[in-house]
Amino acid sequence: MAKVFEFLRSAIYILLLAVVAAVVLWNFRALDRAVRNLFVQASSINTIEVLGLKLSFNARTVELDLKSDLENYERYNPSWFIDNGFDTRADYEAHILALTQSLSQREVDRLVNVGELKNLCTFERPDAEMRVYSATDARLKDKGLTKITDSPETFRRVRDQFAVLDAKGELPTIGHPLSCYEMTRTDDGYNVRTVLIKGMSRRFGPSADAR
Repeated sequence: MAKVFEFLRSAIYILLLAVVAAVVLWNFRALDRAVRNLFVQASSINTIEVLGLKLSFNARTVELDLKSDLENYERYNPSWFIDNGFDTRADYEAHILALTQSLSQREVDRLVNVGELKNLCTFERPDAEMRVYSATDARLKDKGLTKITDSPETFRRVRDQFAVLDAKGELPTIGHPLSCYEMTRTDDGYNVRTVLIKGMSRRFGPSADAR
C-alpha cells in the first residue's frame, strides 16, 4: 500500500511540474517581456546624493528637463543627434541619463561648479585633497563632460604669486606650480548639469533656469 501511495505522490509531483512547465512555455514571451521591462526600469532609475539631497533620475525626468534645450538642437540643426552618433533624440536622452547616474558626489560638485573653480594647477608636492580633485577632473574629461586645456596665463599668475611667497620664506608645502589648466563643459556636460540642477530645484519648488 505504501508503494502505491509513493507512486501516486510521484505521479502527482511529475504532473504538477508538467503543468508549471506548460504554463511557463505558453506565457514565455509575456514573462520574458516582463523580466526585460523590470531590468529596464531598474537600470533607468537611480538615486544619488547631492549636497545632502537624495535625487532620483529616470528617463522621464531627463526627457522633461532637457525638452527645451534639445528642441533647440533640432530647430537649428535637425541632424544634430545623428551627427553626434545617436539614432534618435531618445537615444541621446538615455545617454545623458547614464552619464548622470554614473557620477559620484565629488564629480557632481566639480561639474556643477565648472566656471567658478579658480587656479586649477598641478604642483610639485600636491596634498591628498589636491590629488583627489585632479583625479576627479580627469574622470569628468574622460566621460566627455568637460574639456581641459592648458592655461599659460593662469600658470604665470600663480607662479609669480608663489615666487613672492618663496622669497618671504612662506612657500606652501605643495611647492611651486608645474602647470595650470582651464576646465569647460561640453554639450553633454551642460545637459547633465541641467538635469542635476533641475533635480535639485524640484526639491525646493518650481524649476529654475539651470544655466
